[in-house]
Amino acid sequence: MNKKSIIVAGAGHGGIAAAAHLAKQGFDVTILEKKPKGKLGYDWTDIFAPGALTGTGIPMPDESKYEYKENMTFLSPSLRKPITQNVPQNELEIKMERSDIYEHLINYAKKCGAKVEYEVTVKAPITIGNRVVGVETDKGERLSPLVIDACGLNSPLRTGMPNGILMEKNIGRNNRFYVYRAFYSRLGDSIPEHNYKVYMLQQGKA
Repeated sequence: MNKKSIIVAGAGHGGIAAAAHLAKQGFDVTILEKKPKGKLGYDWTDIFAPGALTGTGIPMPDESKYEYKENMTFLSPSLRKPITQNVPQNELEIKMERSDIYEHLINYAKKCGAKVEYEVTVKAPITIGNRVVGVETDKGERLSPLVIDACGLNSPLRTGMPNGILMEKNIGRNNRFYVYRAFYSRLGDSIPEHNYKVYMLQQGKA
């Protein structure tokens, strides 16, 4: 077993960032991801502060891949007096397609020296006593002195931990936080004056 090897189970945002940072420090880092290349995440736009990248030492993506979020305008039910949220220029968030975010993060991690293996499903931890020494995958066992669990909320690594490790195997319902995003079809043929604005109308109107 390579003493400097690290396995990152799952190509989530945090896992990729950790892989990049550790590879940059000279560790032999491999990310194992169950999805195919180019199929990570969902097909939607994310809005986030640029500091989420720069604060972790990750460079900003090419300017063609993102744009700054416009100020938001709220229209009251009376439609008489719109309220505009004016955000200082240096505090503006950016809008970026999630697929482009993943591509940017993975390219950066690979540039730092990390390796990425797609279509590898992590099934359980490999343990000796109370120590994790690798992961079991659908492609066989992978041994490593350090495993980073980036498989998400229902991680098979978490649920497969030995009883001697003081870790909650299953996250209880009251300890879960869900965020939902809804998309609605606009009624009628009218086209709003502004796209990407929030319109607050009276009940029953659109």
